[in-house]
Amino acid sequence: MGTQILTDWGVCVSCTTGDIIVPGYGVDKKLNQLYRYLKQPEGKYRLIPTPGAGHQLHGLETYSGEPEWVFLCEGPWDGMALQEAMRHVKLNPHTNEYALTTDLSESMVTLFDVVAVPGCNVFNPGWASLFKNKNVYIVYDNDYPRTNPKTGSPIESAGYAGSKRVTQILCANKGSVPKGVGYLRWGDEGQSHSQAFPDGHDVRDHIVGTGTSPEDRMGAVADIVARLENVPYEWVEQGAVQQEVKSVGVKECNTHAELIAAWKKAMLWGEGLESALNAMLASCMSTMLVGDQLWMKI
Repeated sequence: MGTQILTDWGVCVSCTTGDIIVPGYGVDKKLNQLYRYLKQPEGKYRLIPTPGAGHQLHGLETYSGEPEWVFLCEGPWDGMALQEAMRHVKLNPHTNEYALTTDLSESMVTLFDVVAVPGCNVFNPGWASLFKNKNVYIVYDNDYPRTNPKTGSPIESAGYAGSKRVTQILCANKGSVPKGVGYLRWGDEGQSHSQAFPDGHDVRDHIVGTGTSPEDRMGAVADIVARLENVPYEWVEQGAVQQEVKSVGVKECNTHAELIAAWKKAMLWGEGLESALNAMLASCMSTMLVGDQLWMKI
């Protein structure tokens, strides 16, 4: 990636620690979080948020809100790679013809805004207002399904599950519903992922891996757009059901007996679950915390 896109997204190097810093913004475009991009013991790099501040969005520095279409990327690096490539490509939405351009005013960034979440498991319902009346395309990674190491039961592809979760949240927010929701499906018909690409293959890999020439990058962008499709209707329907449940309201439980009674109505409850809940509550209440109070989130 070039220095211009890094500058536009606010990425910089800390003058005190030398760490790479990535800003996070709220839907009001105010700086609410700073992430450090650090190497972990297992060798991978991760975005580490500032303790006490919640997760925030990336890319709102360049988010104009004018285009009807929005790409929602998994991580700032995907967002920057996609936006940088689109700045050199123009698309005729009526004929689906692509061409190279040096004129930013006629490039794809006039058709698509780009914003990124910190990860596929992170999406705050408060962010839904940003996508009101927009056509949102969720472009998450090509993650392979896994199995639970203890039970052996299958675990859905993280990127696929994340796309489903975001769709449900967007469709469950009354007053902030998008015009449409689509997603990047790497796999073939009925498949959540593609074996043709590595586990974790993402938008940045897809763009950078095709080559360095403008023609190569244009082809990668065209391929990503070609893989977009509307989300399954059941995802939207599940979001609508969540909205109906939310409209009923939440009953506050002021005693332990009330709490257990409420859980028994909500799910199949047993002695083991009650013991686990009690241990968790006791741990939270007896732990001194800085920042967000854990017991408030149970």
